[in-house]
Amino acid sequence: MKKLSFLCVTVFFFSNAFSQDEKFTSINQSLLEINPSFAGSNGGIRDQFIYSDQQRRSNKTSFYNGLDGYLKSLRGGLAITLSDQNVMSGMLRSTSTNLIYAPRLKCSKSDLIIVPSIQISYLKRSF
Repeated sequence: MKKLSFLCVTVFFFSNAFSQDEKFTSINQSLLEINPSFAGSNGGIRDQFIYSDQQRRSNKTSFYNGLDGYLKSLRGGLAITLSDQNVMSGMLRSTSTNLIYAPRLKCSKSDLIIVPSIQISYLKRSF
């Protein structure tokens, strides 16, 4: 029984290991893609835009835009991200929209701040 459960977990975690989204080619440029808890982390409003046109022969383009800010009334950060990947002039297209909320939870007896995040996504893929 233990071997079967180990096999199922292994297959689940490594089944999608051979794919890569276009927007992850410059992951260090987008804080919200690294971790959604970075929403509102600078205390102000931030906009991050990434555009990629890597293979001109196949008409493969992608963009990513993430807008986030800290809201005192919500006691946390709020962000919206939009991304679009277009391959061969629209033959393959992937569009996603994400709404992120990252509240700041301060521990009462120490200076420790915990920042969990909630992300709601809408993804549309077309062929």
